[in-house]
Amino acid sequence: MSTFKYNAINPFIAILAGAFLLGVLSFTSRALAEIISLHDGQVINGEIIQRGDGYITVKTKYQTRQINLGEVKSIEKERKGFERVYILTRENAVISGYLVEEDALRVVYREGQDAPDKTLSKLNIVKMSGEEISPVDLEFRFMPGAFIPLNTGGSHLGPATSYMGSAGFNALFVPRMRLLLDAGYAKSVNGEHSERYLQVIPVIASAVYPFRATSRLEIIPRLGLGFTRLEYYDGEKDELSTMAMTTVAGLSLSFSFVPRRFYLGLFADYMMLYDFSAALHAVVAGVFAGFRL
Repeated sequence: MSTFKYNAINPFIAILAGAFLLGVLSFTSRALAEIISLHDGQVINGEIIQRGDGYITVKTKYQTRQINLGEVKSIEKERKGFERVYILTRENAVISGYLVEEDALRVVYREGQDAPDKTLSKLNIVKMSGEEISPVDLEFRFMPGAFIPLNTGGSHLGPATSYMGSAGFNALFVPRMRLLLDAGYAKSVNGEHSERYLQVIPVIASAVYPFRATSRLEIIPRLGLGFTRLEYYDGEKDELSTMAMTTVAGLSLSFSFVPRRFYLGLFADYMMLYDFSAALHAVVAGVFAGFRL
């Protein structure tokens, strides 16, 4: 009877021991995930637990240490298979793939585990993460310029200084597209009768899609729709106040002085303001300065 009990329990213990051993081996294979080669000849076996601005934090079997990326020659995956990685580029595109290898200058990745290797310079990388990246990239712009009405008829309204402010962020549903919300002010007056004027206060939502010409220069077309508060006084007795539906089509050139932070540029927009009785056509052109958080 005791022999039967022993024989029945013994396989159960063996199964538990085997499961424990597999768990330990699995943990070890995950923990010692990378082979990190340094320029001074050191080779570190460990797991990268944090990636910072210019450094990585590596956990080995015996210690946790911080390593500057300038000291790293290469990083290779030790275990079979590849780590899922998401890469945010300076073009605001998010690449989803598998990390093959990286060093201080480049990242080698695959879009699929069996796909060919692709290489990306770290100068073009903003962020890498094992979790999905959804960047917002909030940006603010100040846009002084000139408001030029094109068809004022007998009012003979001239060009006016315009002031626009803009806030923008990435459109998460379309890579590289950005959404903008603009608000501004201009007051166009008659050159001979200064008491005759048209006051314009637009609020416009628009979409832009940057095309990179160089590493710092972008060509940015845009389309927008919104409303404009119009106030017109003929200088005698007639005064008109109305809300006009506004459509915008434009183009801008943006030069990045500090990558992904500070921009200067030129813009030109065509505007049509329609209040269901008449349409006013105008051009707004000027310069802008932008800062991205």
